[in-house]
Amino acid sequence: MAALRDQATGFKRKIYAVLSLGWEGSDSQWRHYRRGYGLLASLATPLVLSVHSVVSFDFAMALVPGWHSTLFAPFFVDGAIFSGFAMVLVLMLPMRYLFDWHAYIGDKHLDAMAKLILVTSLVLTYFYACEVLTSWYSGEHFERASLFYKATREYAWAYWLMYFCNCLTPLVFFWKKARTHVVTLYVVSLFVLIGMWFER
Repeated sequence: MAALRDQATGFKRKIYAVLSLGWEGSDSQWRHYRRGYGLLASLATPLVLSVHSVVSFDFAMALVPGWHSTLFAPFFVDGAIFSGFAMVLVLMLPMRYLFDWHAYIGDKHLDAMAKLILVTSLVLTYFYACEVLTSWYSGEHFERASLFYKATREYAWAYWLMYFCNCLTPLVFFWKKARTHVVTLYVVSLFVLIGMWFER
C-alpha cells in the first residue's frame, strides 16, 4: 500500500496513505516486519491445520452414515485451502482491475494460485472417490443407502452440481492460457465457491 501511496495522486493517495498505516520502509520497520511475519506464520500454520482437523474429528465421531471416516481431517484442510484460494481470487481480481495493480499482481501470481486450486481440486476429487468407494464396498446398509439417497433423490441435483463445480471446472487450469486469463479465473473461482457451498 505504501508503494501505491507514493505513486498515486489526489484522493487515491489519501486512501492508500490510510491503508499503509504509516509505513515508510525504514530499517526498524523492516526488522519488526520480518520478526512479526515469522511469528505470525509459525502460529497461523498449525492453527489452520488444527482448527480444521478438530472440527472434522467432531463430525467423524458422529453416527451419521457417511460421516464416520478417518479422511475427514485432510479432507477439511484441503477443502479450506481450495475454497480459500477461490475466495481470494474472487475478491482480488476486481481490485486488481479497479486499482490498476497489474504491476503488483502479475500473471505469475495468478498462475501460481490457479495451480494451487487445480492441485487441491484433484486431491478433493480423490477424497470424493474414496468416500463413494468406501460407502459402496463397506457392506454397511446405511452407508450405501445414504450414498444412493444423495445421488438419486430430491437433492441429487445439488450433489452432482457439487461434483461438477469442485471436480470438473478446475480442470481447465491444466492449460496455461486459462491459468492467466482473468475472466476464466474469476468464473472458475465462482464455480468453486458454489460447489463448496453445496458440499459443506
